[in-house]
Amino acid sequence: MLGMEKERAEGVLSPETEVYAIARAGSLAPGVFRGTLHALSKRDFGPPLHTLVVPGKLHFVEEEAVGTLSEMLT
Repeated sequence: MLGMEKERAEGVLSPETEVYAIARAGSLAPGVFRGTLHALSKRDFGPPLHTLVVPGKLHFVEEEAVGTLSEMLT
């Protein structure tokens, strides 16, 4: 994604864009991780299936819910 952004230079993403990664979705050991594109690109999430979510501006209730979910599944 960052490679495509660098190529197209549309200003949509940066290494500091905050994203959510859902790792091993549908398995018995899923995980939800929150961080920058740069930080999460360095992480090994194990075997697939993975999903990357690039949110818009979140309401504070959404931020709390994602934080709680992340703590429960990591």
